[in-house]
Amino acid sequence: MSYVFTHATLLDGTRDMQPQENMTVAVDDNGRISAVGPAASTVGPAGAQEVDLKGAYLMPGLVNLHVHLCGNGKPTSAGAAGDLI
Repeated sequence: MSYVFTHATLLDGTRDMQPQENMTVAVDDNGRISAVGPAASTVGPAGAQEVDLKGAYLMPGLVNLHVHLCGNGKPTSAGAAGDLI
């Protein structure tokens, strides 16, 4: 499913980023960002589900890079982490 996030305050992740108010971010069926721009002129894919963020902050493109290489992927408590090695 594709999505259009509208009316967001966008943080673009650049070094000197400034919050950009009233922005739209469109995401295609493959989960890729297909358009970014002012809410008044940016449209997403036909049939996309619209999510009005009403000024909430959005920082697109983040990836979960937190990993513990000694783990097996199963949730565990911090106290039991030593058992994984």
